[in-house]
Amino acid sequence: MARFNEVALRRLIKGGENTGKQLVIATVPPNDGSVYQSGGVFWVRRSTHTVPLSASELIEKANDRGLVHWELLPARRATIEDIDLERKELFVI
Repeated sequence: MARFNEVALRRLIKGGENTGKQLVIATVPPNDGSVYQSGGVFWVRRSTHTVPLSASELIEKANDRGLVHWELLPARRATIEDIDLERKELFVI
């Protein structure tokens, strides 16, 4: 459920000339695009639609939120030739 502050949510007692109706005007501030998971699919709202995220979009969101620690992940396709053996000495304790 969205949270509103007093400024964002205003209740007008009259909806029009002598109609006796009430009208609620809500201003929903933008957010970071919350992601929801259901049935093995990650969903996000885009405009008036709920759509599934692609794998690359999910990785991007995880990266943006600092949820992925890239320095701890293995370099899966790296070979020994990819390592600068002279520079590695700087990092070996």
